[in-house]
Amino acid sequence: MATKGNGSANGREFKVMRDHWADHRIYFGATVHVSKVMEREKLAGRIIGLSEYKYLILEIPLVIGHRARYAPGSTVVAKFVSEATVYGFYSEVLQLQYDPAPIMYLKYPTEVESFEFRSSKRFVCNVPARMYNDNAHYYCLISDISSGGCHLTVHQHSLKGGEHIAEGERVRLLLNLYGLGELSLDCKVRGVKKSAAGHSYGVEFDTQGESYGRLEKYLDMLCS
Repeated sequence: MATKGNGSANGREFKVMRDHWADHRIYFGATVHVSKVMEREKLAGRIIGLSEYKYLILEIPLVIGHRARYAPGSTVVAKFVSEATVYGFYSEVLQLQYDPAPIMYLKYPTEVESFEFRSSKRFVCNVPARMYNDNAHYYCLISDISSGGCHLTVHQHSLKGGEHIAEGERVRLLLNLYGLGELSLDCKVRGVKKSAAGHSYGVEFDTQGESYGRLEKYLDMLCS
């Protein structure tokens, strides 16, 4: 994937990029935080080695309770910081070693998300989506998102003559975030701006439902 975007929360903004893994981003001795998907508890370890395109080697504390939770085959999220940028990726635990030191082998990542610290109160992004109701069905692009809502743009070539979504209308928004699958969010249109390039919408999320819960946890995970 080559999706690019930005993100932020709690007064911090992240520039978010997703691309194929670049080896120069790994450096030995980097502190890595490993957690189960959508969980807050993290293990802190160090990168001590790798076999290119096969696995990463982390020296990491593994107490008895962690050994079962991070058993081989488990899916985890790993994050580390390099030059003011947070790098994160999904991986699989390949093997655990306890002697002479606790070691975790992770499957070598093929894609990575990076979050560059800036200053703002929203997650700026570049996420394709679909917005629709009984009056219209638009393909659009989300330009920023938060737990409360998002801004999106419907380009002129996607607008159809008789279709229109107005301020105050209820809509359904479909989007796909890496690792979460498709999200289906009920929303209310809070604002519409028209220009020669297309229509810009501000929408507010309903804070109920399974998809919203997954989105909220995802945004919270980026900030933790």
